[in-house]
Amino acid sequence: MERLISMLAACATLFIIACDGGVTGGSDSMAEKDSVVEEDSAVSDDPTDSTDQSDPTDQTIDTDTDVTDEPVTDDTTTDNEQPDIDTAPGDKYCYRTCSTPDDCVDANPQAITDADNYTCDDGICVYKGCNNSTECETTYQSTDYGCNTDSGYGTPTCVQKCSVAGDCVSQYAPLPAYDDDNYLCTGQGFCKYLGCNTDQECVDTMSSTGKTYGCFLNEAIEMKFCEIRCSTYLDCGSSSTGPAYTPDRYTCENQRCIYHGCDNAQQCIDSFSAGYDCREP
Repeated sequence: MERLISMLAACATLFIIACDGGVTGGSDSMAEKDSVVEEDSAVSDDPTDSTDQSDPTDQTIDTDTDVTDEPVTDDTTTDNEQPDIDTAPGDKYCYRTCSTPDDCVDANPQAITDADNYTCDDGICVYKGCNNSTECETTYQSTDYGCNTDSGYGTPTCVQKCSVAGDCVSQYAPLPAYDDDNYLCTGQGFCKYLGCNTDQECVDTMSSTGKTYGCFLNEAIEMKFCEIRCSTYLDCGSSSTGPAYTPDRYTCENQRCIYHGCDNAQQCIDSFSAGYDCREP
């Protein structure tokens, strides 16, 4: 659970998670995709993402056919049905595997993603954050960024420096979920994203996607993010993100997509690459 909370907290500094992909870049932090794969990474909250996700269609049974004594089996999906999936506690997720921290590093690491930013914990890569502000300045090529060690982020995180909340919104303003009432300029002089405030902020911010969004609480880090609002599990996930994130890995509960993790290692390998495994947090 500590790995999962650390990952979600890092995702929060990227302005959104819905650990659903999120609006990335810019004024809070850099995404660290290799430590763990975000629980909601398959649902994209990028307002520029117009990737289609198939909408469920209601199918009806022809009531004019002759009645027989044989039982009729309806295999169609209705709004009240969920996928055939194990929803018991103990979901597994895709993790990058390792023997040493060097195994966690991409071919072209940056200052905040090289070997000294990882630990190899029980064979799983765990991102431990930035080590100092110099790493952040080098990575972002700007002295406007520093390494915030506030425990609320889960791990030390590169974030933009500020004097007032308005300093934090230049990249995404005037999007309603990313304007000055969604940020705090902390006493240490760092921008902190506070999450969405209302459903309407998410509807207006994500309108270009053609999907309906709501403002949902992420219980792991006690912050609200814009996420897709679902009618059935078919509204969730995407076949384009690989078998670990197809709609049948989700349930739709209270109009919210709930990810239930990967089913096996091959799903992770096919979704990412060799060197990933399906493990409990």
